[in-house]
Formats: sequence, structure tokens, C-alpha cells
Amino acid sequence: MCAIIGFDSPTLTEQEIRPYFDRTVSRGPDMSRMEKAGRGMLGFHRLAIMGLHEEGMQPFHLGGDMAVCNGELYGFRPLKKELEGKGYTFASESDCELILPLYREYGVEMFAKLDAEFAMIIYDAKADRLVAARDPIGIRPLFYGYLADGGILFASEAKNLVGLCERIMPFPPGHYYADGKFVRYADLTTVTEYSKDDLDTVCKKIREKLIAGVEKRLDADAPLGFLLSGIGMPVIALIIGTFNPGGFRAEMNQKISPIFSLLLLALIYLSIGPLMAIPRTAATSFSIGVLPITGDGTLPLALFTIVYFAFAWWLAITPTKLLARLGKVLTPMFALLIVILMLTGLFSYTTTSLAEPLGKYSASAFGTGFIEGYNTMDTLASFAFCILALNEMRRIHFHSAREHYTSVWMAGLAVAVLMGALYLGLALLGNHFPIPPEVYGDAHINLGAYVLSQSSLALFGPAGMYFLAVMVTLTCFTTTVGLIAAVSTFFYEEFPIMSYQKYATLVSLVSLLLANLGLNEIIKVSLPILLFIYPIAITIVIMTILNKFAALSRTGMRLTVAVAALISAIDILHQFAGLGWAGAIIKSLPLHESSLAWLLPVLAALVLSLVLPGKKIRGETELELH
Repeated sequence: MCAIIGFDSPTLTEQEIRPYFDRTVSRGPDMSRMEKAGRGMLGFHRLAIMGLHEEGMQPFHLGGDMAVCNGELYGFRPLKKELEGKGYTFASESDCELILPLYREYGVEMFAKLDAEFAMIIYDAKADRLVAARDPIGIRPLFYGYLADGGILFASEAKNLVGLCERIMPFPPGHYYADGKFVRYADLTTVTEYSKDDLDTVCKKIREKLIAGVEKRLDADAPLGFLLSGIGMPVIALIIGTFNPGGFRAEMNQKISPIFSLLLLALIYLSIGPLMAIPRTAATSFSIGVLPITGDGTLPLALFTIVYFAFAWWLAITPTKLLARLGKVLTPMFALLIVILMLTGLFSYTTTSLAEPLGKYSASAFGTGFIEGYNTMDTLASFAFCILALNEMRRIHFHSAREHYTSVWMAGLAVAVLMGALYLGLALLGNHFPIPPEVYGDAHINLGAYVLSQSSLALFGPAGMYFLAVMVTLTCFTTTVGLIAAVSTFFYEEFPIMSYQKYATLVSLVSLLLANLGLNEIIKVSLPILLFIYPIAITIVIMTILNKFAALSRTGMRLTVAVAALISAIDILHQFAGLGWAGAIIKSLPLHESSLAWLLPVLAALVLSLVLPGKKIRGETELELH
């Protein structure tokens, strides 16, 4: 949901039009821009979700031409590749950036070719004219009116025109405006032929067309991407890790390098510890448990985190079984609470339509969902804690290897199904829960935390919100204490330069400082590290699976990991440093639009590992005791 405006007038100025345009700033509160376009101007109020790059801000430019659009071009990726083949280049991932190249190629005939919902205004510099158009159904709003000086004004809502135009009219769907007249380019009521098929055949064709229509518009599924990286990979990693007697550490020691293994595990423990996961547990507790009561602010967050980490540090250095026992009760209670909230919400918010993808989700829902799945950090936790899972499983006396493998698979599948159902339910709740436009525009508000707290308030009243707050805080707190202890133990055992207590103190202090950035900022800061580590971790899982069935060259396995690390580093330079050469490399790789630019090069390196010379290794690695 954005807002557009455009006018052709010899007298109207930006100062005069701005107050009228700002009446719809709620449609796009993140960024606003108005630019000169011939005798008039084009304006755009932008709604950006997940921190979109400025390159996606409108108006778009091509030569002297300009365009603003509120809409979505379905299946734009093949069109984009076609246009790139003709020499056009694109600065953003926005589908609407294709409008000007399409207009350059087809002129006003392009509107009939578009499979899209849109309201757009184009400034044609060569003809010095405004061209406006609306989709055939009229899904996106657009209004127009004539000014006193004879000029014309287009805007997303009628209230933008009130006070400027004596008469305000809806822009007719399926029409474009050019050279002072409206032209119909599509009429959905026109019938060119009649079906003579029987009823069963007609119904079958309707069904097929509906399926094809959905598939065509399904650019990618954000929940699918999230489930793949947030649940699928962690479960697979844990299963594979527990199948190997030595876990991933022994695998990496023998097949890559002990130094690499130590450095990667250290980076993983820092990620699931003070650099990311621990500060996020505190920030999440504050966002859900305290912020709805105290309101946002640095002082309430600082006071909360000081108390939170003081108690967490004290418990981490104090041996006790109380917290472990409390966690065994709190975790299932919290899961049950979420299920109740989810089911109640889905029955209460019964709208049948899903909210349209916004921000990065509109450009690449699967890729964005896949990256969001990184934020669970469960795959990294699988690497770090699979040895703990192995030790627990050794206490179970399986009668055979078959029983062992079957039990592991059944447990893994159960976790995948239950967690997948929980995440999907929360995704549906978030999609149906009404979120005010001003909340979307507030960069300090975490939408997930907002939906959980506000839906519990709406469904169960203040008591429900307070109960959720207590449960979230206690559950996150037990996780915090456990992570402080686990991370401190790892570094004390691997780098015994100071005591466990000092490591726990250092971890708690660093986590305290980072927690005060706020939940959204922590996620933003942690993302580059996750983008680097995750492809490497997934590569090792894939390599370990393949190595069970085929002998791989140690040189090839090292090359494979190096490829994953190199492409991840280049991707980070592209996304966060804005380096053009890095972007050119990433965009040249297949699957980059789904955030999987590293995948095919890694698979190619694995194939090479089958034939490269050097020591060949196959199978599992026993745990190296030290």
C-alpha cells in the first residue's frame, strides 16, 4: 500500500500540492518524494517493510522518463530477464522498475500486455505528456480531476483532490489516459467465443485455470522459505549430526581442518550467545512483556535488561537444577498458550483473503522467508548441541542400529510437523490480524511482537496480555541462562585463559549492551553474520549426507566450503556495503533472487569432490576425545 500523485499544470507548485498529497501519508509513511515532470510533478509516499534499499524508491527514471506506481506485476521475473537480454539494467528488486523499460518497448500497448494490478502515472519526456493507467478490474485505487488552469490531476485517493478540483472522478478500470483522452485497453465483459463443452469439462477447465492463475501469481511462498531454513534444515542437521558418532565437530576436524572446526564453532557459539541470540531473548521479553505496558523508550529497556541480566548471570554461575526443572514446565505451557492464541485468533479474524506481500516479500517472498528463517538460528544450534543430543541418546539402550535410526527419524519428523504447524499458524494469525498503517511505518516496532501482544489483548483482554507477557519473559529467561552457561563452558574448555565465572560475566555484559539496541536493531545487526555462517553450515550438512554414500576428496570438500564462504562474503558486500562489482557477481548466479546464489556453485564443487585427486574419505567420523 503506497500513495501516488501526478499532475500536469502550468501554475500548480509543489508547495501548493504537498498538503493535499500528505493527506494520504499513512499509505506510505517511510519515505516521500516529489519530482518535477515537465509542466507538473510526480509524487510517491512509500511503505517499506524490512528495510528496503533506497534504490526501490519511486519515481523510477529511464532517460528523461519517469514513473510512479502503486501495484504488483505478477510473474515479473521472466519479463525482467527478457528486458535484461535487450540491454536494460535494474538497480532494485522492485517489480515496478520494469514499467519504464516496458513503456519504452511497447508504448501504451504495454497496458494490455501486463498481468498485474496497478495504478500508475508515467511522464513521457519525449512527448512531454503524462500517461496514466489502471488495471482492468480496478483493484488499485486511482482518481482524477481537472484543475482551474485546465491541467489534470491524478491521485490514489479522492481526498488528495478535494479543494483542488471542482469535480472528482474515479479513474475508469481498464483504461489509460494520454493526450487529453481516456482509451479503453481492456474490457473484461467482452465475449469472443462461447464454450460448447459439457458441464464436467467446463468445471475441469475452470479448476485448471484457477490453479494456473494461483501458480502464476505465486512468485514464492514466504512461509515455505521460512519453514525450509527455520525448521527443515535444523531438523535435518540434528538428525545427521546424531547419526554421526563424532557429531559435526569430528566431521569437520577430519574432513576439513581442526582449526576451521574450532573457528566455525566459536563463531556459532558467539552467534547463539552474546552477539545475537542472548540479547534477542531479552529484547523479545521486553517487546512482548514490558513495552505494551511502559511504552517504548531507552530508559524502560535499560532498566529491564539490567535486572534481567543480573539475575541471569547470578543463576548461570550458581549450580542449580531449579531452572532446568522450571524450563521443562514453562516451555510446554508457553507452546500451549501460543496454540490457544493462534486458534482463537484464526476463528476471530475470519477474512478469507490474505494480505498482499509487502516490501521485500513482494519482490521475493521465498527468498525473504528463507533469510528470515536464519533468524531462528536453530541450524546453528544443531551444530553446537548435537553432541549433547548424542550423549542423551547413549543413555537409551537401543537394541539395534535400526532401532536407533528409526527413533531419531521419528523424533525429527515429529518436531518438524509440530513446529511447522506452530509457525504456519502464527504466520496465518499475523496475516489476518489487522495492523494499523502507522505501525508498519514505525521502524522501532517489531511486527511479530506487536501481533502477539495486541492479539492477546484483543482476544482475552488485559489479563490475557499480562499472562502472555509473564510466560514469554520466563521462557526467554530460562533460555538466556542456559545459553550463558553453554557459551561460557565452551570458551572456558577451548580457551582456558580465564575462569568460567569470568566468561559468564563477559557474556552477560556484552549481551546487556547489545540488548539495549532493541529487537529490530539486533536483528538488523546480526543478519550479515547469519548470512555468512548459514550457507557454510548448510553446505557441511549436505556434504556430510553425500559423504555417507560416496567417497569425497578432502581437497574437494575444502574447496566446497571455501566456495560457500566466498559467495556468502560477496553477498554481504553486495547487500550491506552496496559494492557494484559484488552485486554484479551475485546477480549473475542462478537462484540469487531466492537468496540461494551459493547453492549451485556449492553443488558443482561437491561434484568435483567426487573426481578431484587426493585422499578420498567416506562415511562417518568417530568422536575425537581430548
